[in-house]
Amino acid sequence: MFDEASGQLWVDGSPDILKPEQRRSVGLRPLLAFVLALGIAGLTASSASAAKGPSTVECASSSALAVTWTFSEFPAENNTIKESIKVDGVLIYKGEFTFNGASGTNTVTISIAPGPHEIKVHAGWVTNGVGGESDRKFIVECSQAQPSAPLTPGYWKNHLSSGSPNTQQYLPQSIGSYRVETTEQASAIFRAMNCASSTPQNAISCLAGQLLASELNLANGSPSCIAPVVATANSWLSGNTEDGVPGALYAGPSANYTLTQAQRNEAIALKKQLVRYNSKGECP
Repeated sequence: MFDEASGQLWVDGSPDILKPEQRRSVGLRPLLAFVLALGIAGLTASSASAAKGPSTVECASSSALAVTWTFSEFPAENNTIKESIKVDGVLIYKGEFTFNGASGTNTVTISIAPGPHEIKVHAGWVTNGVGGESDRKFIVECSQAQPSAPLTPGYWKNHLSSGSPNTQQYLPQSIGSYRVETTEQASAIFRAMNCASSTPQNAISCLAGQLLASELNLANGSPSCIAPVVATANSWLSGNTEDGVPGALYAGPSANYTLTQAQRNEAIALKKQLVRYNSKGECP
């Protein structure tokens, strides 16, 4: 059994070699940025039975923890396990798991608040009149994955369908009311960009390319601070008035565009905000 006062595990009247300071790593899912899940582990089972039931923990999200028991070397008949989970000393789960055969696996997902927590996991059983149990303790903190850094139009242009991330995996998107459904359309939008030119045509083409890159970045999990600018740009390129300036209806990279000076200034102002986000990760 595990003596919490002394921090030692006793098996058959003798202290086990596992010490409290020893730590056990916890497996993590890739979408989680940081999990400190290391703990004090202890197992007890009568020497008359080889049955085992160790547990592991894994963050399912920033607010959910999956606890998995893996049972092995049990008798072939029905086996009933009494399970419990405590979070910071409070019992939040108590149940039974029944399985047939020598092995079985059971996963229970619990909700946890942000911050570090002490998780105590217990399983107890009686097989052929012989009792056994498994006790483990973990220190766990689940946190949200960090946002992906925004990527430039050049990146998305050069990674249309290969690499990770790539443009294809986040299509379709919309530029105003123009639907971008294929990598060929996306490539044409990026290739039409000539942001150094002062012509109305290139003011629209540059804005469209930067807008598409921002939409792909948002789909890839980049910070959402640019979303209001994306919404304004899409509305303006749908022909709606924004910032007091009548919109320009975007019809694709091969269409011809004639802009007033006010419209050109609006296209450039929106484009500049998108450039700072796509190139430097700056929020408006």
